[in-house]
Amino acid sequence: MNKNNIFKSKKLFWFLLFIFSLSLLPKVSLGAGGDLIWEKKESLSFGEDIATGMAVDSTGVYTVGSQNSGMVWRVEKRTLDGLGGIDGNGLIWEKKENSFGYDAATGIAVDSTSVYVSGYQNDYDLWRIEKRSLVDGSLIWEKKENLSFGYDVAYGIAVDSTGVYAVGMQNDYDLWRVEKRTLDGLGGIDGNGLIWEKKVRLSFGWDAAAGIAVDSTGVYASGMQNDYDFWRLEKRSLTNGSLIWEKKENLSGDWSISDGLAVIAYEIAVDSTGVYAVETQNDLNLWWVEKRTLDGLGGIDDNGLIWEKKESLSSGWDKAYGIAVDSTGVYVSGMQNDYDLWRVEKRTLDGLGGIDGNGLIWEKKENLSGGYDVVFGMAVDSTGVYASGFQDNFNLWRVEKREKDIAAPINPPTVVTNNATNVLINSATLNGRITNTGGENANQRGFDWGTSSGVYPNNWTQNGNYGTGAFNRGITGLAPSTTYYFRAKARNSAGWGYGAELSFTTDAVLPTFQDIGLRVRNGSGVTVSIAAEIGVATSPLRIAKNGTVYGIALVNPGDVNDSGVRIQTANDGLKALRRL
Repeated sequence: MNKNNIFKSKKLFWFLLFIFSLSLLPKVSLGAGGDLIWEKKESLSFGEDIATGMAVDSTGVYTVGSQNSGMVWRVEKRTLDGLGGIDGNGLIWEKKENSFGYDAATGIAVDSTSVYVSGYQNDYDLWRIEKRSLVDGSLIWEKKENLSFGYDVAYGIAVDSTGVYAVGMQNDYDLWRVEKRTLDGLGGIDGNGLIWEKKVRLSFGWDAAAGIAVDSTGVYASGMQNDYDFWRLEKRSLTNGSLIWEKKENLSGDWSISDGLAVIAYEIAVDSTGVYAVETQNDLNLWWVEKRTLDGLGGIDDNGLIWEKKESLSSGWDKAYGIAVDSTGVYVSGMQNDYDLWRVEKRTLDGLGGIDGNGLIWEKKENLSGGYDVVFGMAVDSTGVYASGFQDNFNLWRVEKREKDIAAPINPPTVVTNNATNVLINSATLNGRITNTGGENANQRGFDWGTSSGVYPNNWTQNGNYGTGAFNRGITGLAPSTTYYFRAKARNSAGWGYGAELSFTTDAVLPTFQDIGLRVRNGSGVTVSIAAEIGVATSPLRIAKNGTVYGIALVNPGDVNDSGVRIQTANDGLKALRRL
């Protein structure tokens, strides 16, 4: 398809781009991060098949869009692992419906009981919202209204415990519209589930709300104002829809078809730390993500802006369409270089650090086909990040799942060598500690030692599964009066980690001994003579037999174990040998 002939006119270009690109952020809100886990790409019809919005829960991943060049409204549910289902390829259920005109589902949200869908019906004449069963996709209720004499489209949808929220445009873009309905579709101010509605003429040009998010403090909407001149974010009361704050900015100059300085806030997400929006600026050339405070105050500009990232990623058009957020980061989807590249990225919540020092954790950009490839919708859960869009010039409906996180690298363990203890003439105890596993427990630990610094002809290792903690090993056969050098070590799959080298020196040759008339019984009850070190002035008394040194415990004279043998010590004075 020739790029110059995609759209019949510039006005139609912008209209269809807006229709097909605006998708609801799933309001249910790595291998290496961003690596592909599974993909589903299908030609569902003889026309164009486009997957726009996504949502996910613990039972599956939900996708909405249009089939057969916008003629068929489509909703589907797939397994989280992309396996099984009714087709053996992960499809749990699908719902596709057509009226006499164009029908397209654009946004989707899910709660613990149901799935909610927004879009348009019958050549954009009808604003449509519906509720379906999580289990089989059966229709629970639908709300379809011709709200004006012009086009009426519900672009985005969100849900909380108090109601269902939808945003879009009414009467040929003349009115920015936000509404709230009851969960059961009953009651409300009109008896048909409407709790409140806000339809506002914000300017003399086109005004349209595109994205929506909700938290416990309010409902947030994003979109455009006055023929793309202003990108717009706002926060409204959950109770009555009253305006809490609004942010509208002409970021690149007045827009017109000729100069193309368009600014549109396409999608929005929220967490406890702020509000996130994806946008385009300056003739679609800038991929743009920003974060603002929940109260719209403070920030780096005193107007709520916490950070913004706007980049020209290529020599062509770069546009961010979808956004999702969790406790580990912000996920953004869109297109790069004139629709050629399908792009998904993850950023830090604070906009700092990452692989570029500017918050980018990972990015995946791929030309999936020989034609146009664009990703619109995003969702994230604990098992991965999901994206939806189209591949190969709109011909393939595409849904995929990617690794969410960059797998933490495994490093060798961190080991500390501790001082040797129990150092004697020919033995000592070596000590060490694993202070950090490096991301994986050690499967070996031990010691190296020798009589020259840095040279370790002797070693001992122990196999097992070892986390952090101390370990030791007694070694024997050492030479007297010799300095030994040693280090502790531990190993995991990343290799060995070593502690610093320490040293110890074994005792003086054996001292001079003489028979002092001391008699003790050996293990057979035979009384033998034991020599003691001359000039002994330590406690306890050291005695030796056949070259082996033994310790004899001392007690105070008069102790119940007093042997009656007295000995004078330098430190403790007169002591008694302990009775055998």
